[in-house]
Amino acid sequence: RAALRTLRAPIRGNYGAPMLAVFVDIARDAHESEGWRGSLHALLSELPGLFRLAAEEHRAEWRRRRADRSEVRASASAQSAGGVGTFEYVDGFGTVSVSEQFCRLLGLHVSETLPVRTINSVVQPEHAPLIGGTIASGDGVVYTELEIRRADTDEPRWIACRGEHRRD
Repeated sequence: RAALRTLRAPIRGNYGAPMLAVFVDIARDAHESEGWRGSLHALLSELPGLFRLAAEEHRAEWRRRRADRSEVRASASAQSAGGVGTFEYVDGFGTVSVSEQFCRLLGLHVSETLPVRTINSVVQPEHAPLIGGTIASGDGVVYTELEIRRADTDEPRWIACRGEHRRD
C-alpha cells in the first residue's frame, strides 16, 4: 500500500485497486512457495513493470481524451462556419441530442439535449414536424425545407434539412 501512495493521484485513483490486487496475488503465491523472502523478492521484481504499465495506460487514456476534445472543437467550428446544425433522434424517446449550432439556428438556448416538443414548436403549422416528420419516415437520405419561427426573435426563417433514417 505504501508503494501505491507514491503514484500521482490520477494514476492511483484509476489503477490503485487493481494493482493492489495484483500485488496481493503475487505476494501470496510467492509466500506459499518460498516464504516471506520469496514474497518480498517477487514484489520487488514485479513493481517496476506494474508501475510502468499503469503509467502507460494512464498516458494512453489521457491522449484519447485530448483527441476526443480536439475532434469536438473542430466539429463545432466547422458547423458554425458552415451554418450547419446536427441532431440525433432515437425513435420512441422524448428528447433529441443536438449540437450548439442546431440550437442557434432555431433560436433555442444552447443545450446538449432538447425535448422533441420544443424543437417541433418552432416549425410553422403548415409543415410537417422536424422530428418525427418527413426525415424520420423516409428511407435513405431525405431532403426537405421547412419554415420556422425562431424561438428567440420570432422571425420567420426557412431552413433546409437533410437527414437519414437508420434502423439499428
